Amino acid sequence: MCLKKILVMLLCFAMLFAFCGCSDKGENGKSSGDITSADVDEITFEGLTFEPDKDLDFGGKTVKIARYPAIPEPGLTANYDREIAIKEVIEEKYNVKVEWIKYSSESELLENLVLNHMAGTAWADLVFTTTPMMLAALTNEGVFRAVDDYIDFSNDRFKLTDTATKYVDGKHYSYYPTKYDAGYFVYYNTVLLGENNCDDPRELYDAGKWNWDAFEKIAKACTGVKSGKTIYGVAGSNLLDGIMASNGKAVVSSDLSNKTAICNIFTDEGKNALEFVRTLAYTDKAVDGTYGTHNGIETFNNSYAAMLIGPQYYGSHLVQTGIPYEMVPLPLGKDVKSYTNLCQYCYCYSISAHSQFDTKDLLQLAFELERNDPAIEDTYREDSYDGRLDAFIEEYLDQANHYYDEAQAEFVFDFINKEETVNMVDWATTDILSIIAEKVYRPIYKGEDVRSHLTSIEPVIKAELDKQF
Repeated sequence: MCLKKILVMLLCFAMLFAFCGCSDKGENGKSSGDITSADVDEITFEGLTFEPDKDLDFGGKTVKIARYPAIPEPGLTANYDREIAIKEVIEEKYNVKVEWIKYSSESELLENLVLNHMAGTAWADLVFTTTPMMLAALTNEGVFRAVDDYIDFSNDRFKLTDTATKYVDGKHYSYYPTKYDAGYFVYYNTVLLGENNCDDPRELYDAGKWNWDAFEKIAKACTGVKSGKTIYGVAGSNLLDGIMASNGKAVVSSDLSNKTAICNIFTDEGKNALEFVRTLAYTDKAVDGTYGTHNGIETFNNSYAAMLIGPQYYGSHLVQTGIPYEMVPLPLGKDVKSYTNLCQYCYCYSISAHSQFDTKDLLQLAFELERNDPAIEDTYREDSYDGRLDAFIEEYLDQANHYYDEAQAEFVFDFINKEETVNMVDWATTDILSIIAEKVYRPIYKGEDVRSHLTSIEPVIKAELDKQF
C-alpha cells in the first residue's frame, strides 16, 4: 500500500478522561470514602479479558507513549497536574518509567511510525492519535498488534465501537471506549449576523425555533459582496455531515447486528438533507467550496463566512484569532424533533508491533493511567454534574482553549448532557468521505437532481463500504 494511501487513512486516538465529579457524593450515591480498591479496579479494568497482574513489574524500563498535541507540564492546568500525579503513582506501582512523546501533525506521526517499523523498532509502545483515518492502512502494513485476545468488544464499554474498529481481516488493531463528547456545532460570527439584522441563533435555539428555515434565512441574508470580497452565509467544510446529522442520520452508521456499515444518504432523511444542501449551495449560492477540507476555518476566521459547521475542536483554531463567534447546536432538520450531537469516530489507541513489552502488560498500564482512585491525592472525581463540568472545563478551556470562557464551555456541556439530546457517531473513513465529496456533494453543489443522481452512484458507495468495513 502506497504512502499516499496511508496518509489519507490516519487512525485516531486520544486518551479518554473519565469525567468525574468533585462533590461529596457522586450520582451513584457513594462518597470517596465508600469506594474500595476493588471498586476502582473493577471500573479501571472493565472490558479486559485477562486478569490484571497485581505483581506486574516492568523492571525499571521505559514505556513510550505517543500523544498529540502536547505533553503535560506541572502547574499549567489542573488537568495536566492530575495526569502527572496519576502517572507518578502508577510508575512506582509497576516499577516503570512512562515517557510521553509529543507529535504535532499527522505527517510527523506517520513518518515516525512507518520509518521505525521498517527498521524493526518501535517509535512508541502505545500510540494515541486524534484523527480517524489511517488505521486500516497501517494494519495492512503490520505496524500494530491485534488486541482481540485481550479486550471483550461485546462489553458495554466497547461494543458501540466494535464494528468501526474491526478491519478487513476481522480483527481489531485499536480500541475505543464508548464516550459521547462534544460533537458538531454551528459557529457563527456575531458581528456579521448583526450587520445583516439576523436573529441570534442561540436565542432561536432557546425558543425552540432554531431549524433549517432559520438557518437558511441567516445564510441568505449574510451572503453578498463586501469591499469587493464575496461573503458566504456558510463555510462548507462539514456542511453535508452536519446537515445529515441535523436530520437524524450520520453519513455512515454502524450496523452492529450485521457487522457492517450503512451509508444513510440513500434514506429518506438523507435525501431530504441533500435537497437542503442543494438549496443552500446551488439555489441560494450561500456556501463556499470548501467541503471535504478544513479550509472553511480560514474562510470563517477571515470573516468571509457568517457560519461554520464543525466539530468542537474547531474552537481551538478560532479562539486564538479573537474572531467574535458564538456556538449553537445543529439546527432541527425536516424529519426530526430533537437536536443532535454528532461525534466523529475518534479516540483510539494502538500497540506498536515491535514493542518489547507484552500486549497485556501494555494494556494494563494504559488502563491504569486512566485510574480514578480516591487514594491518589487530589485526582479523584466523583460522577456528579458539577464534577464532570469542572473536568470538561479543565480539559477544553484551560488546556486546549476550545472555548472563550466558562459560559461558552458550560453551554456546550449542558447541551451534550441533556436527556433529550440525540447522540450519534459518524463512522465514515477518509476514503468514504472523499468518494462522497466527489461523487455526491460536488454534483449536488452544482445543481444535480438529488434523487436521480443518488440512484446512479449507489453501487459505487456500496462497493466502498464493503471494502472499508
